[in-house]
Amino acid sequence: MLVETPPLVLLGYSDRRPRLRVVRLGERSVEPAPIELDETGGAIESILLREGWLAAEVGQEVWTIPLPLGKTRGEILTQSFDCEPDPDGSSVWVGDRKTPGTFWRVNGVTQTADAVVEFGAGARLDAVAPAGFVVRRGTELALVDDRSSERGRIGAGQVLASHGNMILVDETSGGFALHDLGSGSRTEVEDPGVGRWQAFPSFSPDGRSVAIGADRDPPKPPPENPDWGNLAPYEGSPSCLVLIDPATGKATVAEGSFDNFCYPPVWSDDGAWLAFGAPCESRQLWVMSSEERVLQRVRFRRQPPMPLLDATHLPWPNPLTEDV
Repeated sequence: MLVETPPLVLLGYSDRRPRLRVVRLGERSVEPAPIELDETGGAIESILLREGWLAAEVGQEVWTIPLPLGKTRGEILTQSFDCEPDPDGSSVWVGDRKTPGTFWRVNGVTQTADAVVEFGAGARLDAVAPAGFVVRRGTELALVDDRSSERGRIGAGQVLASHGNMILVDETSGGFALHDLGSGSRTEVEDPGVGRWQAFPSFSPDGRSVAIGADRDPPKPPPENPDWGNLAPYEGSPSCLVLIDPATGKATVAEGSFDNFCYPPVWSDDGAWLAFGAPCESRQLWVMSSEERVLQRVRFRRQPPMPLLDATHLPWPNPLTEDV
């Protein structure tokens, strides 16, 4: 059953200038965002909402965007491979490029650091939770406190997404698992009959659901002795959206398909809607009611940007019904 397109306003990334754009789903329109990020050195991978500012991850850089949004330019905050939101809601943790394994808590409003932790060379920061820091050394994950003391081994893998004390881990042994860092519990994600999981999940605002893309069919074996000058045309690869219940690991496949893969779905502030883009498709985005769980195509006259954040209720200088 198709439902009316939600009147969401999204911030999204375009591979053409202006890089940061506003998508109005209800009007199926796109316009430049009232903030410039055209001097960034790469693609805008994510935008984190913080108190008084937005943290934009751009390749190996972290940029700060002041709120309310206005006709100004974002500023580079630091260079870092890691950028994880702090539970305080106002800061992020970033790596020290000069001292690997050292991480600073920084605020984009004041552009200052107020805390530091040292985990040693080779350490990566996969998540920051109320229970502690999730540190990855090689493929091994551990829960570490702010004194660099290990509180417990999590296992081998990589954190794909987090919410509070809950983390979704792509385990090296195969499959996904949800770890509750507060209780220490581990819940395997069931196989809903998909061919292969994709790599870009996102938690709902209340943490009660995880959305992630999945290939409907198993991966095809690579061709033997391919003729690189005479390859077959691209035929498409059907994918689906899956909702995972963190409490039970139950996975539910939504109705509908899109091509190849999708970036992390963007949830509306109230968790009622999801929106995402599939890079191999042109001039369209996808939305879904989290209750109905049916994919709905939203077409545009031109290629829309990849959604990064629900901006419907951000503090804007003017009402969103006006041009910005």
